[in-house]
Formats: sequence, structure tokens, C-alpha cells
Amino acid sequence: MSERCVDASVIVKLALKGERYRAKARRLVHESAREGINLIAPPFFISEVDTAIRKRVHDGKLSEEDALKAYSVLDRAPIQIATHQQLRQRAREIAEQSISVQFTMRPTLRLRNCAAVSSGQRTRCFMMM
Repeated sequence: MSERCVDASVIVKLALKGERYRAKARRLVHESAREGINLIAPPFFISEVDTAIRKRVHDGKLSEEDALKAYSVLDRAPIQIATHQQLRQRAREIAEQSISVQFTMRPTLRLRNCAAVSSGQRTRCFMMM
């Protein structure tokens, strides 16, 4: 089965009403489900999405009520947390390579080489810019 590695920014956009590019994030999630593609993320994904929501509350850009709704969406998001022994080392290698290819939803959605997160198979990574 194929995998797509999603950046926290994609799922935050999915969870918050009024976010720019929310429709694209929703489309990515729905298309992945329809095509049988698993969405995966590294372990720090969980704290990244929660921190993004909490920061908006702290900055006065999001009410507590809306934050609870967003957390509910995040908790139901079809994301598998993926890891392996050398995740940090491989992530640094990928960052150093800085390989980037634009995906068809450009310029806001980018496809990145993220093979290290999966177990030996090539994985597409998506992030909102």
C-alpha cells in the first residue's frame, strides 16, 4: 500500500475553519482515502499540531470553543504515526539533500522526498506553504 507523509501544516489547515488552503488539505485527505493511500507522519507530528492550535488560542486568533472543535478534527484525522530506529538521522539526511518537486497543486502544496519515514518504500510528503 502506498503512503503519503503529511506535514502538520496540512492537518492544521484541515482542522481550522477559515484557514487558507483548507479545501486543498481536505482534497488531499479525501483523495488519499479514496485511492487507498495511508497518510503517515513522524512522532513529533502530534505535538506540532496541538502546539499550532494552542498558539492561535494564546495569540487571540482562536477561541477555546473553536480550539476544542479543531482538536476533535485532529483526533479523528486518519494519520498513522510512523517511526523507525534511525528516523532522526534519516530526517537530517533528507533535510540536507533538500530535494523538492512541485506537485500539481502548486504553489501551496509541495511534494518532498520522504522515504525515510516509511519502512523501506518510497513515500510522498506533503506540506502547505
